[in-house]
Amino acid sequence: THNFRHRLVATATFSPGGEMPGGGAGGVTKTAETQPVVGNLTIETQGGGDYPELLLVHEEQTSPLTVQFGLEDGVPSQTEVTVRIYAANRSTHPPADPVRTLTTSVAAPGTVALSWDCKDKNEESVPSGIYTYEATAEQEDGDSDHLRSPWLSIERAVDEETGTELFEVDFDGMDDHSTDDPSDDDLLYNIRWYVLKDAYDQDASAGELRLYDPDMLSVQSWNVADLECLLHADDAGASPHDGLDASAAGMQHALAVGVPASQMDKSGTYRFVLLMTDDHGARCKDHGDKPALELNSAVPQIQFDLDICDGQSSTALTTAVEWTQGAFTVANLNDTDSDGTPDADQHPVSGEQDLMKVVIRVGRSGNGGAATLRVLNGRTRVRLWDTAVKTTQIGLPYQFQIPASTDPQVGQWRYKAFWLEAHQRSDALRDIELEMEYKGDSDKVRATAVWAELEGVKHDAGDTNWPDMTTPPANFVQQFDGFGLRPITAQNGVANFIGFKFRLLPSGIGGKARVAFDITRQMEGDVWVDGVARPQLHRVFDPNDEEPNDDPDNTDESPRPTEADRIYSIDDPGLTGPQSAGAHSYSMRYSGREFVRVRFNGIRPSGNDVGGSRCSAKALWHVGHHLFDEGGTWARSDPVETHHINCVGDGSMPIGGP
Repeated sequence: THNFRHRLVATATFSPGGEMPGGGAGGVTKTAETQPVVGNLTIETQGGGDYPELLLVHEEQTSPLTVQFGLEDGVPSQTEVTVRIYAANRSTHPPADPVRTLTTSVAAPGTVALSWDCKDKNEESVPSGIYTYEATAEQEDGDSDHLRSPWLSIERAVDEETGTELFEVDFDGMDDHSTDDPSDDDLLYNIRWYVLKDAYDQDASAGELRLYDPDMLSVQSWNVADLECLLHADDAGASPHDGLDASAAGMQHALAVGVPASQMDKSGTYRFVLLMTDDHGARCKDHGDKPALELNSAVPQIQFDLDICDGQSSTALTTAVEWTQGAFTVANLNDTDSDGTPDADQHPVSGEQDLMKVVIRVGRSGNGGAATLRVLNGRTRVRLWDTAVKTTQIGLPYQFQIPASTDPQVGQWRYKAFWLEAHQRSDALRDIELEMEYKGDSDKVRATAVWAELEGVKHDAGDTNWPDMTTPPANFVQQFDGFGLRPITAQNGVANFIGFKFRLLPSGIGGKARVAFDITRQMEGDVWVDGVARPQLHRVFDPNDEEPNDDPDNTDESPRPTEADRIYSIDDPGLTGPQSAGAHSYSMRYSGREFVRVRFNGIRPSGNDVGGSRCSAKALWHVGHHLFDEGGTWARSDPVETHHINCVGDGSMPIGGP
């Protein structure tokens, strides 16, 4: 009945003698009328929008602002109106202390127009900024209405450990859209953390995020339903665009937005404002949803971001990852350009891919000034370069000037890249720390330089398996019953068996999801049958230092590191069967190089191509067979291991002839 904008009149006729109206005995003895009043006072916002206008106070505000809205009522009534004005960056809900309270008495229906002189209750001018208000209207008969939703609220999140309120605009870097043109740059912001509470566990029906410039002009607005919620984007079953979700206990959210840098070129304070509307029209007299009290936060005056990429990559790590996990690369002790000199000992290096790209992104720089890039930890193991191929080394700490926000030259500092080389391996995870400092603020990133060391080789008949060897390849050791020259059998054929154990450094690196290791191999040698070389079995080391030629699959090595950061591989060069098949002699001599390679995208390298980066020294080894026909099966020319004849072991071996 709250739809009806009129009063109801009810007439009752009482006949104690039993006679009813319209006839019957007893006659009418008493008649009474009642006029029950249906509550129908409503506040209607003016201006044609879903939300009431915010109160925007400029830096040099001299004229008063007007709070205006309508009152609707089916029957004219005198109405008391109260307007409470709040700063939109309020810290509590409901606000404990309004900036100013305005009151008036008006006849409803009608329009309320209250003038605010932009002063607080102490008659002091309020600071420039965004203000909002709640309005209530009440009549003598108890009928009343609120401008704001009594059920939905936007609140600041609270840190459970410290009790600190959390609602801020965080500069998250810049998207240059892969171009060098600063005119298309977007400044990236995280608006975090806000909480939506609703007394009936009902989500907000709509939400808007607005950006105002220092002149209080609207720069841009976004539909909250279209924005990614950073808190829930990775939750199983959750929509990444759920910034409108609410509950009685409160749902916490953070929004990610990009703003064209060209729209934020004014000096002064920019502000983001959150506006939400409830979904309780059925509970309201006019069946309209009501807005919650808005919440806003200022954009930082100084905006800069220090980003870092993994080696082998040009994609910056997220803000959450760059410090907690840090970047990964290999200690630059390999030889990418295959010239025989480790990359760490020369520059430039053609094809270098193991430096970590470090990017300085500047949004709003204030009035400009000096900035410093320094290494807080791990200074002795890193160098800074101007290009990815190590053209010119840059001294650390590196000091440079950033232009003012109003200076056109600031565009060149919106994106500036350096490359960080680790010329020694890390002693611990994330023991490389880099910091950029500007205007008393700082941003930090961390990194780990990966390497692997050969910890053991087994190739003698008396050697037993390593206790923690993974499967594979432990199953092959069991199948061949050990290492060294194995008995010639129908199942195993002719095999000389060798195993390798590598330790991954630093400790704990084996358990990192982004870091994927592989043991691979290079081989060089020949095979002769009855003294004639078999060209199809001739192999030479590839001139590319990191390209394998004997890694068809991963079945002969650890699928993943052990908890102790160890990985294993085996090889059993020989013949798959014992039969001589009419041949009288068989000779094989190979030299091998076993090494570890790594990728930092979580995908394990594999196959006979350059995949990832070499992250260990090469373990040199050799194998030899000299067999002769013995009744249709092969037999070793000497059952005792003899170097260069029937052997497997450490170090290289000259190939020679048959």
